[in-house]
Order: sequence, then C-alpha cells, then structure tokens
Amino acid sequence: MNDTLIRDSLCCRLLRLATIGLLTLVVSAAVASAQYCTPDQCDECNLWNCNQNCCHELPEMWIINTRCAPRCRNLDAGFDCITYRRYDRCCGRFVKESLASFLAQEDSMPTLIYSHGNSLGHKNAMKSFWQVYEKLRCCPGKKRLVCWSWPAERVFKTEGLRVREMIAKNLRIKYVYSEYQGYYMAKLVDRMSLTQRVMLSGHSYGAITAAAALHYMGGGCLKGLTLEGGAAVERANLRGGIISGAFDFDMMIPGHRRRRKNIGDTQYSRQDAEEMA
Repeated sequence: MNDTLIRDSLCCRLLRLATIGLLTLVVSAAVASAQYCTPDQCDECNLWNCNQNCCHELPEMWIINTRCAPRCRNLDAGFDCITYRRYDRCCGRFVKESLASFLAQEDSMPTLIYSHGNSLGHKNAMKSFWQVYEKLRCCPGKKRLVCWSWPAERVFKTEGLRVREMIAKNLRIKYVYSEYQGYYMAKLVDRMSLTQRVMLSGHSYGAITAAAALHYMGGGCLKGLTLEGGAAVERANLRGGIISGAFDFDMMIPGHRRRRKNIGDTQYSRQDAEEMA
C-alpha cells in the first residue's frame, strides 16, 4: 500500500513539474514574440508624437567589442584585438566575423554606429543595443546597426574610498577611456569607403567616443594622438548624432577641445552652440 501511494505521489509531482515547464515555455515564447515582432505582427510606434509604420525590416546587427583591446596605450596595435560579430537571425545567435567581412557589407546599406553610456558591462550594454535594434524597424529599407561595446564597467570599488571619491574616480577614468575609444572608432571608419551614409552616435560617455572619432577624422589631436590621414574636409556621407553627451556644449565649437568636425559644414559657430544649449 505504501509503495503504491509513494509511486502515485511521485507521478503527481512529475506531472506538476512537467506542466509548470510547459507553461514556462509558452510564456517565454509569448514574451519573445511580443518583443521581436514578425512582419505580420508589427504595428505603429509613436516617436516624437508622430505615429510611424513599424512594419519595415529589421536591421543587420553587428557587435564591435573593444573590451579586450588596450584602453590607453598601444592603440594602433590594439586595433587588431577588436572583435566583430554579426547577428544571424536564422539561427538566433551572433556569429564570429572579421574586419574584412564588416567592410565588405558596407556598400550595400547605410550604417549606424552606436556607442553605449558609462558603467555598463557587456550584458547590460546589450539590453540598450536591442532597444535601438527594435526602434530601427521604423526606418524603411536595408540598414545596419553596429553596436560599439567598450570597457565602461566600474573600475574603482568602494574599498578604501568614500562613495563620492569612488564615483569621481570612475567618472574621470571612463572619460579618458571614452576619448581613446574615439581613436579606435576613427581608425575603423577611416577604412570604410563611405559610399553609403554612415552615422557615428552615442549616449552619454558613448557620445564622447563619437565626437572624438569625428575630431580625429577631421585632423584633430587628443591626448597627443592624431589619426594618420585625418583632415578637415567634408565627407558627404558621414554624420554624427549625440544623445545626452557627457561634455559641455562648447567643446564642439572653434577653439575648443573637439572643434574639428566632419558633419556637413565642418564646424559649428559659437552662436549655433549657444542656441543648441
């Protein structure tokens, strides 16, 4: 009798676990379906109080990871340490690629290079990248999203430091890192043909990287570094987009730190900068 009751109890438990597992799979599939709409399930999205059709194709997605490259020195040699991965939608994962394959795809579609903000490890940076990926569905036509993952995670801990000191030290060192990242980005874009439109963009400290890259390409100098071949000339298909940049507005006007630009007219005037502020 006891053996029968034990077997029945185990069967009930296994049945409950199987049911819970099945429900979990169903819920996960529903969430994934809601997060990444198929062409038959897309709808409208509201951007800047303007409803736009979000039924266009998703972009090609690349991850450029500089976290294993040198952060402050030996940057020319460190450029070869940068890794490239492309998202394969057919198998739902990132596949390893090369710089050559990245450059080979450039001629077929416009490219948005986006650099994330401060304090993000790669896992959290990916969350922001996926959000941009989904929003780009509002843009018609083929396009490519290049996500710039850089060493923005916290360097200094609280051991031996007050919280305020720890925050200040992390902000300063990450500011240094982000400008050096601009050199990596400039070296990459300098190898692109720019036959299609390319936009360098970033949020917060990532915006420093984008602005510094444009500055290097314009022939500017930061931290004693200059880009070979950099020149203050107009590049018709090169643009920049700054989102809540972690720097003062006057850094991008003549006579200031990042005065050399490649965006349409090569420089902003002081009046333009004051109006933007």
